[in-house]
Amino acid sequence: MSDEAYSTIIDAVLFLALVAVSAAIMSPAITGHAAERSLSDRGLRELSASTLVSLESERVDFFEYRVLGDVADAVAGAGGINATSDILYRDVTKALLGRGSRHRTVMDIAAGDAACQFLAGPGAIRLNPVTVEYDRAASELIDRSIRSKLDRRYGYEFTLRWSPLAGVPFGGEVKAGRPHPAGALSSSTTVTMPYTTNITMAVLANANACDLQYLGQVVSEYNADADSLRLRQNIRQVTRGCLKNTTGLIVDEIWANTLGSYLYGSRLDPVQALKRFSNNETLNSQALVFIDNNGRDLVADLAIAGNADAIDRLSDAIADDIIEGSMDAGGARSTILAWLHSRYTPSRAVAALSVWVEPYA
Repeated sequence: MSDEAYSTIIDAVLFLALVAVSAAIMSPAITGHAAERSLSDRGLRELSASTLVSLESERVDFFEYRVLGDVADAVAGAGGINATSDILYRDVTKALLGRGSRHRTVMDIAAGDAACQFLAGPGAIRLNPVTVEYDRAASELIDRSIRSKLDRRYGYEFTLRWSPLAGVPFGGEVKAGRPHPAGALSSSTTVTMPYTTNITMAVLANANACDLQYLGQVVSEYNADADSLRLRQNIRQVTRGCLKNTTGLIVDEIWANTLGSYLYGSRLDPVQALKRFSNNETLNSQALVFIDNNGRDLVADLAIAGNADAIDRLSDAIADDIIEGSMDAGGARSTILAWLHSRYTPSRAVAALSVWVEPYA
């Protein structure tokens, strides 16, 4: 063996020895860092969970906002009134437009706000323009509540999302904080919305009586001509019509459960007030969609488009059973009603809270 080869072997052995010694020295530090990181993550997750739970128990003595407040301010400004500094104006609009809730939890207030926003479509078109100030007041309330538990060392993002119609981008969302960075720790909870639905199977049967009655004719025609393609098309038509009728009922119920509940014995009907301002430049075309029909038609179209695949599957399954002779028109009606009932889940929303340590805290 040459001296050069011997030297190379010695160098390799020494290198391996150095790596082994370095690993032995660094191992406790690496393990300690991993343990510290794990402990820190657990602490943030627990902080997130406990803060989120507190929003469900913390009651607010009085929460207030103005319906149509931002619209009234814009109109006042156009008329030369300083909506910020004019005390008489503020008192009058508060008396006419003011709404409030006493002794409700922070989470209930957030849920109530989400329920009356009427955000629709992939671009989140706001069909209900009367709650901008409501949203702002709710977000400020949530921020104050969360900041009473989290000091400025921590950043946070709170979201509450409500999607009452399966497969349909329609509902409401409340946010506070700012978008969370990578590495933030999150927790979530299911929130019970502040009302229950009155849309029962009996109500659905009554609202869809004409379309469902037509199923008898559809089945009779198939028994006469055995045209399976026509049978499937007709069942799809009936199902779409029933979903459109049902969605209209749902939109009406959501409105009646939220701001619509103020219409009777109220100082102000917000929809009528909006109509008075309908030619004013402060309102855009999106607002007018809501004024005309509470957005019923748009939400119904979204429901039909969002459930297109589900309608196809349901219609084909019913048609297959009718063709096989295992289902009659009565069974088809019951199946469609059960499906319609399953499309609407208004009682639950999902709230999430992400927490992280600010880098320069």
